[in-house]
Amino acid sequence: MPAQAKIALTAVIILLIDVSVLGVSLPQYQGMLSLGELERTTPVAQDFDLAPIMPGEPFSKTLRFFNQTSYPRDYRLVFVRSGQLWDCDGGGYDLYFQTDWSPGADQHLEPGEAEIVTVTVDLPQGVENMCQGDTSRLIVRRGYLDDGQAGGVFECRPSPVARLLHQAYKRGGDLTGYSCTEVDRAWFGFFSH
Repeated sequence: MPAQAKIALTAVIILLIDVSVLGVSLPQYQGMLSLGELERTTPVAQDFDLAPIMPGEPFSKTLRFFNQTSYPRDYRLVFVRSGQLWDCDGGGYDLYFQTDWSPGADQHLEPGEAEIVTVTVDLPQGVENMCQGDTSRLIVRRGYLDDGQAGGVFECRPSPVARLLHQAYKRGGDLTGYSCTEVDRAWFGFFSH
């Protein structure tokens, strides 16, 4: 193979590697860029301590969002996973949560309007013994937004890449070490793992 062909082939391989790394990592980087705004706009609304959760015994909590003002308001909802139970089993029986929204919920509230979401957390019956003693939390953050800010639902989870970047840049905050992604509510109701 001529030298020019080898150089061209090497360049194509490097380009393919770069594209695949970006395709996998870009959403994580984008998720880290929004952390500061999510921290500022969404204080903690509910903190599920999942230490006492038993396999096969799900529990639910209903959260209500109500607009008491005389003008329309949007809100953001952020689900933050922390702790070992979320990924402890490895056999498909990890801790998970799902949401059930009131009809028409869209994080936009007209005056006097309310939206409801029921959050159900479950540790499946078949979970392995290696999960015993592990603890976890599901923190729900909610914030009403100023005019011009878009509402939405976000899910945050620990990220080794985010942890390294935050350590390198000496960044602090509640969501340090997390990567957050906005999720489509159409499938969020069936959210798991």
